[in-house]
Amino acid sequence: MSNFNKNSIHQIFRKIRISTPFKMISAIFFFLKNRNYKSTKKIFYCLIPPPELKNIGDHAQAVTIRIWLSKNFSDYKIIEIDKNNTRSKFFVWAIKKVLSSKDLFFVHSGGNLSDRAPWSENGRRMIVKSFKNNLVCVLPQTIHFSNTENGEIELERSKKIYNNHPKLIITGRDMQSTALAKKHFYSASIMSCPDFVLLYSNYLKNSTNIAPSKEVLFCFRNDSESAFTKKDRMKFTEMNAHLSHEVFDTTIEEYIFKKDEQKFLDDTINYFSSFKVIITDRYHGLIFCILAKRPCIVLHTVDHKLTAAYTSWFKNMQGIYLANDIPHAQELLPNVLANSSSPVSDIDWNDKYFKNYTTQIKSNDSIS
Repeated sequence: MSNFNKNSIHQIFRKIRISTPFKMISAIFFFLKNRNYKSTKKIFYCLIPPPELKNIGDHAQAVTIRIWLSKNFSDYKIIEIDKNNTRSKFFVWAIKKVLSSKDLFFVHSGGNLSDRAPWSENGRRMIVKSFKNNLVCVLPQTIHFSNTENGEIELERSKKIYNNHPKLIITGRDMQSTALAKKHFYSASIMSCPDFVLLYSNYLKNSTNIAPSKEVLFCFRNDSESAFTKKDRMKFTEMNAHLSHEVFDTTIEEYIFKKDEQKFLDDTINYFSSFKVIITDRYHGLIFCILAKRPCIVLHTVDHKLTAAYTSWFKNMQGIYLANDIPHAQELLPNVLANSSSPVSDIDWNDKYFKNYTTQIKSNDSIS
């Protein structure tokens, strides 16, 4: 089947899935499927990426969070609700029909607790304001509200909802986000933890032993979060045309269905492994480098997403470099290439961060 026909079918599929009648019917089926679990301890894992969210990084988080939940909350039944349905008033109704006081809500991680991501932020607000009697844990988030009129309005909306929940945990995905959470969401319990995909290093069956066959991968984002123009990115790659290189983005053209998520993740790590050096302004571009144990030059985005993450967790890692801008990245590249065979720091992320984060959550009074 041609890509054109696939995309056309997927567009129709999406329109059907987000339609009101489909959401009503889906909520009824959700209730019928889960109605016998009312007295069972449950975790509602919400805001997970639907297939049409084509960013491999988002789905990589879902893969790893599922593993983490199954290993650390094995006495709970895990029920998943995707980003479209998390926003649905019909699903709120259906959840309440099967809800018990012991049930927990975990909200998907990412970089969308902001005014720039209404699809995600409105879904998160829906969960927080609808389930005040249950613990809601927002998994690691980059928090950023722009210094604009809209940013101030959206921040106030989030503050009003989040500060009115008595059992809310908000996790900063970097120390700057954690500080913002403490400042604005003062009624919540605030924690810090790096991105969950790092935990996948503990679950990799085979640490990559692929010998790099190419020199440089330019993993660039091509959206409103990029700090660089398309012309900037093209000029950068042209400056290095003498090197064997490829250009890639973690947002792809294909839909990513749940059954294929882990394969996309493993294939992406292997792909990164085939390069000596990666240059990226993608958050999960950096994470995939760490999993592939390949040196990485990190460029910033329009907010603190990558720079704060680098400062918080990766600053002292061998093989990870922060560039101030494209000229600085170009200056760093020859030396990083020359030393690309040096090992990237090998860290047990679970032992260093996630074990303590899990203990903190499980020690909450709302979890028995």
